[in-house]
Parts: sequence; C-alpha cells; structure tokens
Amino acid sequence: MLRQVKRDVAISPVAFKRRMAYFREASEEIAAANLRMLFAASVMTLGLLAVFLLVTPYVIRGWTPTLYHLALIPVACWVCLITGIQYHIGVGRPLLVLIQCVLYQATIFCFIILVDTAGTPAGPAAFVPLLFIALPALFVVPHMIAYAVVLFFEAIYIIAVCTFKAQQIGQYDIFISLVGLAFSVALNNLILSLRISDHEMQMKYKVLSTMDYLSDILNKQTCLQVCKEYLQTIGRDSVCSLLILDLDDFKAVNDTKGHYTGDIVLQVTGELLRKTFRRSDIVGRFGGDEFLVLLKGIASHELLARKCRQIQTGLPQLTQQRAGVSVSCSIGAVILQKQADITFVELFRQADLALYSAKKAGKGQAAFLSYQRAQTAENR
Repeated sequence: MLRQVKRDVAISPVAFKRRMAYFREASEEIAAANLRMLFAASVMTLGLLAVFLLVTPYVIRGWTPTLYHLALIPVACWVCLITGIQYHIGVGRPLLVLIQCVLYQATIFCFIILVDTAGTPAGPAAFVPLLFIALPALFVVPHMIAYAVVLFFEAIYIIAVCTFKAQQIGQYDIFISLVGLAFSVALNNLILSLRISDHEMQMKYKVLSTMDYLSDILNKQTCLQVCKEYLQTIGRDSVCSLLILDLDDFKAVNDTKGHYTGDIVLQVTGELLRKTFRRSDIVGRFGGDEFLVLLKGIASHELLARKCRQIQTGLPQLTQQRAGVSVSCSIGAVILQKQADITFVELFRQADLALYSAKKAGKGQAAFLSYQRAQTAENR
C-alpha cells in the first residue's frame, strides 16, 4: 500500500486514472464526507474566532480586533447555520456540496488575507501560511480545483502584501506563504492517495462479500437480493426469464473423485455461465450445485433454448478437460412477458417446477414454462 501511495504522489497516468475513478465511483460518499467536514469546520471557525478575540488582548498588550476580525463573525455564523441545516436535512447534490466547500475556502482565505495584511501592516503574517497547509486538506476536492484555489489566493496574498506591508516584512511573509503552499501540495497529494487506497480496499471487500469464492459469480444472498430489486424496479409489464441450473450427479463426483474435483467443476460452471450470458444479466450460485440466471428484458423461447444448448453442450466438454470427469446439467426456465405484480418467490417457484420436469425427463435436459399468475383463494 505504501508503494502505491508513493507512486500516486508522483503524478502518473495510472494515478490520474485511479483519481478519476475515485471521484466518479465515490461521489456520494465524498459529498457526505465534505458536508460533515464543512459543518465541523464552520463550527470550529466560529469557536476559534471567539477564543482568539477573547484571549489575544490578554496576551498582546494594546491589541484590538480590526474590522476584518469583526466582519468574520456574522459570516462564520451564517455559514455555520446554512451548513448545519443542510447537514441535518441531507447531503444533496455532490456538485452543490463541492461548490459550497470552494466558497467556504474562498471566504476564509479572503478574510484571513485581509487580517494578515491590511489588518496588521506593521507585523508579520500569523495565519495565512498555516491556512495554505490546513484548509485544502480538509475537503476531498479534485486536484485541478484545489490547486486553482490555492494558487489564486497565493497571487492575491502576494499582491496584498506588496500593497500594505513594508518590503522587509513582506518578503518574509511571501517566502513563508510559498513554503506553506509547497507543504500544502505535498500533504494534499498524500492525503488523497491514502483516501483512494482506502476506498479501493473497501470496494474490494465489498465485492468479495457479494461473490461466491468458488464459481466467481454472485453468492446466494446477493443474487436473490439483486433479482428482487430488479423485479421491483421494472414494475408493470415485466419482461425477463429466470433459469435454474442443477448439476447432474454432482454428489457422486464429490464421493468418487473428491471435493477438489468437485470444486473445479463448480469453477468451470461459473466460468461458462459468465461467458454465455451478458454482463447485465444476473448470474449467481444458489446452492451447492444449483445456479441461477435472470435474463433481463428477454422473453424469447428460441434465444433461451439456444443459451441452454450452449451450456449443456459446453459443460461436459469443459469439465472433462479441466476436471477429468464429464458433468451434465438439468435446466428449468420460466419466461415472463409483460405481466404486472410479479414476486420473485412465485417466479422462482415456477422455474423450480420447470427444473423438476427437466430432471424427470432424464439427465442433461431442459424444460421451459411460461409464467402463470398465481391464483388467489377468491379465484379458486
């Protein structure tokens, strides 16, 4: 992981692609994190400002707050109020949250630059160098935007220093701000790389938790959940086909050839199903030797029969080549065409009936049914 972070700190095409993928895949997560940080930062800004105004007169004799210090109070209150309301209501659009974060940074930069230049023309800058380091690191923002913000306000700060401060003091202020800017770029790169690595690790574990480790297709729980969600999404006039595949005499394979051979058979079956059906179709391992496929938007008997022939022809050949034993399969399928109020339980029950018919006809057979609406007690 550390090697990956080092590669990402040095901008490369691979690092750029990973960052683009991160901001695309985790946009909602980033927006939620940014909004939380924006609310916390606005509260912290208000708190630190109050403490600073109360304590500084006792630390620096004769110090009085400037107009810029006082003007920041209502601005900080307003930002805190708005972000607090939005935080409790909900995240909203990621673009809106991004704009709010940039506006917050711009507001703080403007006021602190005024405090450190026009507000204290005879003294060295106290806050701007720290702001360049800390502020960009608070939010998850694309580097092009983050760099554009800090470079813009670095230029504004240099102009303000040259305008309000003596050259001897101003040159040190500018040098320190440039050092802070360099630290900001390095720190921002490191933090973003760590966030990307953490996101990729979470995605990896998420994928692993949804996949069957032997067949490399969806596990039972995930497969059922995705199928149910799909039927709920399409609603009325549903069109799909559900297929249940059962390996013939799989128990005998485990008993005579061993579980290692049985595992190879399961791997070959998952591989064949992935190649036979579309990426958009739902393919999963339902049980020990049972597999389930939901073909989205397909209700063609001819197409389904062709897919089943491909499986029943290819499976014995592949298992013989890879596992040293020829394994056939039985397939039951139900075709659903433009019907409403469909439940997955009923769809699965009818596909299971088709599988029973296929097994009754012999090994390596397929049976197809058209979906029939379940009769209610009143209709019966």
